[in-house]
Amino acid sequence: MKRLPLSWCSKEIKSPIFHSVDLPLSGLSWISTAEIPLHYSMDNLYCDLVSDFPGFVIRGVSAGSAGYLKDKGADVVRTGAEAVVDLNNPEGLKRSVLELARRGGRNGRVHEIPYSEFYVNKVSSFALDSTHAQEPKLSYLFRTGFDQSTRCFVLATEQDHWLGAITISHQDESCAHTETILRRKNAPAGVMEALFVSVMSTLKDQGYTHLSLGEVPFISSGTSDTVPELSGTYANELIFRSKRLMMRSFNYKGLYGFKNKFGPEWKPVYLAAKPGISWRLLMDLYIQSRFIDLSLFKLIDNLKKLSPNLLKTG
Repeated sequence: MKRLPLSWCSKEIKSPIFHSVDLPLSGLSWISTAEIPLHYSMDNLYCDLVSDFPGFVIRGVSAGSAGYLKDKGADVVRTGAEAVVDLNNPEGLKRSVLELARRGGRNGRVHEIPYSEFYVNKVSSFALDSTHAQEPKLSYLFRTGFDQSTRCFVLATEQDHWLGAITISHQDESCAHTETILRRKNAPAGVMEALFVSVMSTLKDQGYTHLSLGEVPFISSGTSDTVPELSGTYANELIFRSKRLMMRSFNYKGLYGFKNKFGPEWKPVYLAAKPGISWRLLMDLYIQSRFIDLSLFKLIDNLKKLSPNLLKTG
């Protein structure tokens, strides 16, 4: 494949392993994550894909892969932009970010934790103390938690009190991808900057050339579509116009601001579906990803703030 979709990873296995979600309204299968053999060709992967899933949808697709799938008859629509950091470009990190990372690093040490049941449970427990722990968690948009296809780095105090944690997967032998980002409530300023700067240095020393910070939906960030004659034009309009509604439940501008401070290159990201993109599919994704749960949570929360007595319970 020209480049694996976000949250798909390369592993030393003999055949692909797809993880899918059945979408009841559209009748398609959402392939949210997958493990793909190293150096597997695009043609072989596509043959396996259509053999297992006659109707499928994939998100987090790069421009090159989107063009390939479009040529195979899939509908393709842009959903946002991906932040990719060049690990061999030390000038990409601003002095202000490095200073913030230095301040955050005073609070502890960054280290990688090994995969084990103990640490799987500890990451899950840490998530309950993270900044957005009270909100409904989005599903299937990235790899949540700590599993055998991810690595986990934490910034911890001398007493092993975690202040921040991130998990990463590996798209190929040169590019890693950020999955889960967790920050403890009331953690000191600079903790997450220190964590990312340290992980970038570690990955570079290990031979990686790029780190994807993941997608920010609804963002174009000056990047132009490189897939000619995009299909699903109405869907593209619907997705990007819906950002005014979604910004009340999902702070994509804040996410963009955090990722942009690391000086990434922003690349367009697409949704691909075969045989096609429909309003039923978009509704399926909205429901299955739990965006609907997050939207309702934020709506009720905002109503409570506007009129505390209106929704008082008990």
